[in-house]
Amino acid sequence: MTAHPGELADRSPGDFRVPANCADPAAILAVAASNLAAIIDAYNDFLDLTVGKDHVNHHLVTKLLGQETHRLADLEAAQAGSGPPS
Repeated sequence: MTAHPGELADRSPGDFRVPANCADPAAILAVAASNLAAIIDAYNDFLDLTVGKDHVNHHLVTKLLGQETHRLADLEAAQAGSGPPS
């Protein structure tokens, strides 16, 4: 286990990444948006596979997708400087 952000990204599965400068809020938000978009894409792919076949997992991932989509909207609002919606 490591606490170094660069090593964390290297040991993570998939295309997970961290910003080059972990002290730059704009860089952190940009990388977080990219990571959330990848999660949302994966959930959408899963939903395509389960629709009409696996109702329990489809329902669960639909809820998770909604949460991640909301998180991405909050993040994009923060990037635009308006902060998350109230």
